[in-house]
Amino acid sequence: MEKIAVLGGGMSAMTAVFEITEQPDWQDKYDITVYQLGWRIGGKGASGRNTKYHQRIEEHGLHLWFGFYENSFNLMQRAYGAMNPPANAAFQSWKDAFKPLNQTILEDYFEGRWENWLIDLPTNGLVPGEAENEPKTPYDYIAEIMSMLHNLFGFHGDTIAASQPNGCLGYLVGAFVKVMESAEATLLEDMRKHVKQKNADTFEKDSEHHNSLLNMMDRFIKWIENLIGSAIDHIPLLRRLLQAADFGFAVIRGMIADDVIVEGFDVINQYEFTEWVLRHGMQESNRGSVVMRATYDFVFGFRNGDASQRDVAAGVMLRGAMRSAFDTRGSVIWKMQAGMGDTVFTPFYKVLKDRGVKFQFFRRVKNLKLSDDKKSVRAIEMARQVDLKGDEYDPLIPVTGMDGKVLDCWPSEPLYDQIDDKQSAKLQAEDIDLENFYTAWEDVGEETLVVGEQFDKVIFGIPIASVKYLCQELIEAEPKWQTMVDHLATVQTQAMQLWCTPTTHDMGWTISDNPIVNTYVEPVNTWADMSHLLPRETWSPDTNDRPHNVSYFGGVMLENEDLPRDHTFKQKMDEIAKNNMLMFLQDNFGFLVPDAASLDNPSGLDWETLFTEHNLENYLRFDDQYWRANVSPSERYTMSAADTVQYRIRADETGFDNLVITGDWIDNGFNTPGCIESCAISGLQACRAITGAPAYIYGESDFPPVREE
Repeated sequence: MEKIAVLGGGMSAMTAVFEITEQPDWQDKYDITVYQLGWRIGGKGASGRNTKYHQRIEEHGLHLWFGFYENSFNLMQRAYGAMNPPANAAFQSWKDAFKPLNQTILEDYFEGRWENWLIDLPTNGLVPGEAENEPKTPYDYIAEIMSMLHNLFGFHGDTIAASQPNGCLGYLVGAFVKVMESAEATLLEDMRKHVKQKNADTFEKDSEHHNSLLNMMDRFIKWIENLIGSAIDHIPLLRRLLQAADFGFAVIRGMIADDVIVEGFDVINQYEFTEWVLRHGMQESNRGSVVMRATYDFVFGFRNGDASQRDVAAGVMLRGAMRSAFDTRGSVIWKMQAGMGDTVFTPFYKVLKDRGVKFQFFRRVKNLKLSDDKKSVRAIEMARQVDLKGDEYDPLIPVTGMDGKVLDCWPSEPLYDQIDDKQSAKLQAEDIDLENFYTAWEDVGEETLVVGEQFDKVIFGIPIASVKYLCQELIEAEPKWQTMVDHLATVQTQAMQLWCTPTTHDMGWTISDNPIVNTYVEPVNTWADMSHLLPRETWSPDTNDRPHNVSYFGGVMLENEDLPRDHTFKQKMDEIAKNNMLMFLQDNFGFLVPDAASLDNPSGLDWETLFTEHNLENYLRFDDQYWRANVSPSERYTMSAADTVQYRIRADETGFDNLVITGDWIDNGFNTPGCIESCAISGLQACRAITGAPAYIYGESDFPPVREE
């Protein structure tokens, strides 16, 4: 029987282990042990329940699932299907754990003012995780872009006319709508049909067809610009539609010119995305458009945490954007109905535990050592963070929500009653965070796993920013590891959660239900109303004595090279994050929730809005909220910066016989940064490197193979 040591418990590692245990007779072939830092699995997706604050959910940041997450949803369907929940369980199936969201809001800053852009997201009757068709190819996406633009301009004519006033402005809009019905306005429809007349092979070879399409696009843009004229300054929707057309046509031009149609998206990864679309004809004035900003905010695509330093590889960005827009199932966005730990990692853990997978918590990986010939891993050096009272740690706690339904959850701190009394007292007295890379806590013991004894193969699922600390021998032995570490970038992020007394509507947000707002003030550019989580927490049944809104905020965090990387680093960065969030609330939150704004400062939040059960006044009420800086190597967000993707390593091409890697940082063929689907694909690839299955993984290639029946 082959012993497998799994290092790390994030989405990729758990996917790999789950998929291995899905293989026939796996128990006769493999003995699997997961080694995890601290008291919970989940990696950057881990969440915790704060027992001191009504079992409230605390997370690393906002986590959303998207309708193109085919592998991720399929994993959840199988994991939930493998459980037998009691009648009082909050989630009887995956459909209880994930709910679609059909609207989003982008904040558009124009001429010194912010404007809400409410977008109705497309829906369909498909179910994520049950794909019958392959993802679309780059050629297919050209036709999809044309159809989307056609629908946008065709649909919005009546909407624009109905929403505008009488007078000169109304006359302009009326003229716009009438002209949209003219022969010239059929250009977009002609282009859409033109694209669909060709298949991918013909499209690539037919330069006459290319030129015809490009001429059509140029004519359409010029016609729209002439038609709109100065109205663009007065009608936001016209401006945004023109920006969308300008952006979409630049993408099509670039895909044709750079052979993306036949070579795939990776052929343009040497270019930074904004520079690539500008190179192919997008107007410079649209560099800061809300359409462009949204693509970066969703992937934290800013080098060094500086919102002025955009840096995402063009191919990776385009692939992710196309799948998000055109390969969606059900809805574009899905919200989890509890913390990600409760929703995703509880079912993983419970199913794997029942299947016989072993979990060793409080294990900090220190070093991977190579064999004398430098061909394989011969030892894994670990630190034992604490001593347990019993033989193993039981990590979950049952939480009964306000609706009487129960979930098994991960606490936000270790369960101290399972830890040696003396160590437990010291951990609590010194407020030690065992997940903090920079902690001053001294490990209580050392362990060395030896090949042939405790393991035969290793699945390394720890994030890329940790590699340079844990894999020095590998880096020295394999040049591609050194190149990977030198080139792959990560970024710090910051997050905040607020529990507010009024409802979202009572705070003044009225344009949509359950809002997710993006492209707002950098770096705290995202706000999500997560009030649907309140029933999962244990607040008072008295509606006058509990919060009615939960709001998540997040964005990148600027690197601070002046702070020493000693045991105080995380604490100091948390304090900087706190100050950043306080400034955001004081200077910018009032626009979003005007009825919760301060009378003295309409731009800022009235601090009385924040819920507290303590005698706190003004901004001190913020101390009862939750915020964090994600700065430890394992918490940093993986980037796919320009001219770096080629340095990623595949799961089964590490250069070491018994080592498989997995994570959103490996070359998984999708490579969208910080993405759950990237993690799922990577985990499936790690399983394949061990077992040979699955032979086919949905979405790992831009050109799907023909599946055997």
